[in-house]
Amino acid sequence: MENVISICGYKGSGKTSLILEVAKFLKVQGYKVAVVKSSHVEEVLTDKPHSDTWKYREAGVEAVLFLQKELFTLYLSPQEVDVAYILEGLFWNFDLVLCEGLKGFEPIPKLWMLKDSQELEEVLPKLRNLLGVVAKSKEEIEELKKKYNWLEFFHVEEMDRIVKFVKEKAKLEEDRVKLFVNKRRIGLKPFIKEFLKVPFLEMVKLLKNVPEDLREIEFKIKIISKNLLDKKAK
Repeated sequence: MENVISICGYKGSGKTSLILEVAKFLKVQGYKVAVVKSSHVEEVLTDKPHSDTWKYREAGVEAVLFLQKELFTLYLSPQEVDVAYILEGLFWNFDLVLCEGLKGFEPIPKLWMLKDSQELEEVLPKLRNLLGVVAKSKEEIEELKKKYNWLEFFHVEEMDRIVKFVKEKAKLEEDRVKLFVNKRRIGLKPFIKEFLKVPFLEMVKLLKNVPEDLREIEFKIKIISKNLLDKKAK
């Protein structure tokens, strides 16, 4: 999930504030940003003034998804669908999807918002795909660097550096070519992406009513197998 990054951390660590700042920076630079909000609250909630989702929309985020344990705002059950596949498809035309939470969702790369320096020892064994840590104390960062020298550390006010890091990890400057088979993402090496992209683009340009300014192309094939048709006929 190249263009999806999650900001994780305990309640009160500053996740929402950091996401707002990153979203504002990228929006000024011309990027389209979406936000996914995760929650452990089980009852169905609607948006209300001054809630986190309200703040994201007020900040100009063009798409906000509120993800709860049983439902998210499109009223699809995460237990019955592949959440990664839904995110990839739903936000295909967005440059970046910022998630708040989802620390247990392994495919999404993560930044951890540090509330207390002691918590890293507890959370690191539980986190997968961790890119780095954002902290509020510079002294804290220097101490943590010595202990966890394989991690990238950021001070919360280093917005230029954080945004640059997010852009690099999310590969915002690269063309995106993705292949899904039976809703499962198939990894593609760079030369395979070029092999698929270049001749396909040239073919599409030959078709009628195709605009000269090509920005994104969606091409899907749904195969109805003979075995499936036989089962339906019985």
